[in-house]
Order: sequence, then structure tokens, then C-alpha cells
Amino acid sequence: MSVIATLVAVQVAMLGLVLTRERLLQRRLRATVIATLKSGIAFRGVLFEVDKRSFVLRNTEALGRGDGTHVPVDGEVVLARSDVEFLQRP
Repeated sequence: MSVIATLVAVQVAMLGLVLTRERLLQRRLRATVIATLKSGIAFRGVLFEVDKRSFVLRNTEALGRGDGTHVPVDGEVVLARSDVEFLQRP
């Protein structure tokens, strides 16, 4: 297989992974999630919108670090995907 054919095959495979990830996120819209940032800060809220660069959470609270305190957050929380370590459903 030529180098060009190999590169095209890799790009097609990567596109498939991206589309699968996007479908997974779209199916979780309006579900409660916990978003943990790379900094260790975590938020629990309703996943309201998703695009290729960000997540929007509503009805959000900042989760305490081990002390059990959770602080309600007014309005929407917009998180850059590059700052999010992982999303999970509680």
C-alpha cells in the first residue's frame, strides 16, 4: 500500500472515531453529567449543548473536593473541551 493510501486510510479511521464520539455525546444531551477538568475541579450539571470546542452545562453545581460541599452555579457553565479530563454519568 502506498504512503498516500495509508494516510487516507488513517484519516478515514480517525474521522470514524470522531463521528462516533459526537454521536455518543449527542445521545447524552439533557442528561446529568459530571465534568472533571484537568485542574481537578469538577462540575455536575445537565449537558445542554455540545460542539467541537466546548460543552455547555445548565443547572450546575461546583463539586467540593472531598469536603462534601457543593456550590450552585448561576447561569450556564461553558467548558472548553481542551480543559475537560473526562465526562461521566453519575
